[in-house]
Order: sequence, then structure tokens, then C-alpha cells
Amino acid sequence: MMLEKGGQSIWAKKDCFFWLLKPVQEVASPDFLPKLTAHGRQRSCGEVSSRANEKWTGDITAIWTYEGWLYLPVVLDLFSRRVIGWAMAATQDEALIETALRMALLGRQPSPGVLFHSDRGSQYTSDAYRAALAGADITVSMSRTGNCYDNAVTESFFGTLKGECVDRLSFQG
Repeated sequence: MMLEKGGQSIWAKKDCFFWLLKPVQEVASPDFLPKLTAHGRQRSCGEVSSRANEKWTGDITAIWTYEGWLYLPVVLDLFSRRVIGWAMAATQDEALIETALRMALLGRQPSPGVLFHSDRGSQYTSDAYRAALAGADITVSMSRTGNCYDNAVTESFFGTLKGECVDRLSFQG
């Protein structure tokens, strides 16, 4: 019955799911990454990249220090799942994520047509950042509104980084 009304099941944790009944909205940047396997399970977007510099993904996280929040945006190559661009600052704005993008572009020097996937954060939807992507001939792909699973590879990286490195340390100047 929920599927007939346009619902979608989302896995919250092992053996548990809930239903979303939100209408699909038109988006400014389409989501180009396929999401489902043949068995109907969510596919990690990293499984769909067949070569380096084909598909990149990016996101930003916050890390608490004794001096306040430190923001860390990263750019990952979905083929190798390596960090190819990053930056850190006390403020989160489009200039910070442009720095991470520039590091990726200088280090990799990709051919035109790279697909860059991100969430719909204000930094990633800003005119300045979208102009930087267009200037580098990069195709923009964005997650659907409220769907963190579309950017699972980057979210998983941040989870590992925080769980294995950041949460065990305290940072002070």
C-alpha cells in the first residue's frame, strides 16, 4: 500500500527500515548516479566507476577543536576511493570547497567531462562553486533533497576518519 502512494523504503539500520512519503521535486542538477542493484538494494555509487577521473564526489564535515569548529571538505575519486582534494578552515563557505576542488584538479588534471557528485549544501549549490565546476568542464550531479544515501562513499569516509582518527584525539593550539 505504501508503494502505491509513492512511498519509498529506506534502511535505517540492520534489519530495520522506515517509509518516506515525500513528493519528488524537480532539481536544478540531476542525480546521475544509479542507485539500485538487480536485487533492489541500494548500490554504493563507488561501484559504478570503471576508471580513474571518471566520477568524483565531495562533501564537508565539521571537527571540534578547543578553538572551535574546523571544517574539512574533501574530493574523492570513486574509482580508487582516495582523497584527491581537501582543505581546512574555521569557516565553511564556497571558497573553502573551491580550494579542495582546485587541489583535485591540479593533482589529477582530468580530461573534460568528469562527473562531480555532492549533496545540496549551500556551498555546493552556490553560483561561484558551480561556475568553478563549469570552468573546469565538470558535469554536476547532486543528491536528491534529504537523501544522504546518495553520497554514501564520502559519508563513509568521514565516518571512518572520525571513528579511527579524530574521535580518539583532542585538538588544541
